[in-house]
Amino acid sequence: MTYNWILWYGTNNKGRATFFESEKAIKLRPIDAMPIPVEISIQQHLDDIISGEIPEPKECCPRCFSKPGTFKLHECRKRAFRYIAGNFVKVLITLLARWKCLECGKTFTISPPFAAPHKRYTIIDILSLRNKLIKDEQQTCYTAVTHEGSPIGYQEENEKNVDHFLAPSTVWRWIHWSGDTKTSYK
Repeated sequence: MTYNWILWYGTNNKGRATFFESEKAIKLRPIDAMPIPVEISIQQHLDDIISGEIPEPKECCPRCFSKPGTFKLHECRKRAFRYIAGNFVKVLITLLARWKCLECGKTFTISPPFAAPHKRYTIIDILSLRNKLIKDEQQTCYTAVTHEGSPIGYQEENEKNVDHFLAPSTVWRWIHWSGDTKTSYK
């Protein structure tokens, strides 16, 4: 069973938020009986966007630094997030709100709490694997991308065979991205 969610979000001629049906609906499988916290966060975020409960950003405009309250909801865009569940990398698709500054006209996206800007993986997984490598001197980039001794892999769409595995260089890039370069090369 899959859920079909509305793909495109916009405003009608009166400036009110409206969802429009699309031929390309986002397909999500239902959350398992025991979802992990990041699955719950992503699903809750999607439910909030679809129900129209989108809080206005608390940050300033990235271009003109105007204060919150001068933004209007512009649109929503589709975004896939990867997260690690046991030995597998799974993907959930959600919507991200895009805001428009009424003073300078810039359109921007504020990432939800579980997401890092410009990163495919959730912030929880980025930090946990990064910390696993940094805190344990016996860890290497190769052992950090394992779960209980087995490599963390991506599943094919039929979810039976592992197609490829999480690269050790990915965790190494996360260390540098987060600004923690005190760790020596392993």
